[in-house]
Amino acid sequence: MNVQYISSKNFSNYPKGPDLRMILEPFGDGVFAADGNLWKMQRKMIHSVMKHNKFESALEKTIYQKLENGLIPVLDHASEVGIKVDLQDVFQRFTFDNICMSVLGIDPNYLSFEFPQVAYANAFNATEQAVFYRHIVPKSWWKLQKWLHIGKEKKLSKAMKTFDRFLYECISLKRERLLISRKASTEEEEEFDVLTAFMVEGEEEEEMNEDRKIGALRMNEKFQRVRAV
Repeated sequence: MNVQYISSKNFSNYPKGPDLRMILEPFGDGVFAADGNLWKMQRKMIHSVMKHNKFESALEKTIYQKLENGLIPVLDHASEVGIKVDLQDVFQRFTFDNICMSVLGIDPNYLSFEFPQVAYANAFNATEQAVFYRHIVPKSWWKLQKWLHIGKEKKLSKAMKTFDRFLYECISLKRERLLISRKASTEEEEEFDVLTAFMVEGEEEEEMNEDRKIGALRMNEKFQRVRAV
């Protein structure tokens, strides 16, 4: 199977279709669910960020910092005090922190000695579980749950609201920081993150509407893909 041919060169011949888009509804109109011109536009956006001269160094720095200040101290602490830890939970927290730092420019400290329960992190996990559930049960069953607002679909609805609220707060905060930075005309180099890169690019390209680009970030490919990595 030629993956590049299917996923890139001749993508138009392999549309995801309405059924998959329905299942991936919580991810919005991102690359995972999009087809046609919308898919091409978002793929181009992602490539432009990944080719940024600061992308690799920022990603490397973020992961190293979280290893040094998060993962290793937590595992050392667990070993010293003799407590059992769920490694799947540990690495899930480690991954989530890295995503937030790389994409949104914030560190939620989801991985720490206390193993805190963070509402938006739990919401993200609940969304993943609900989407997986949609894949393994008949469409009529999960659509009935959605209509009745029960079961996994009820949890999904609550999780999406929680996570959306968190994302849009991050977006508003980032806009304010960029505005303050420009007004102050500071020469200090800002930390690189994906959200900032999209915002700056949106301002530089008049033909591309910034809100549309940022809206596509809503639980979609840009966030989901980094998490998968």
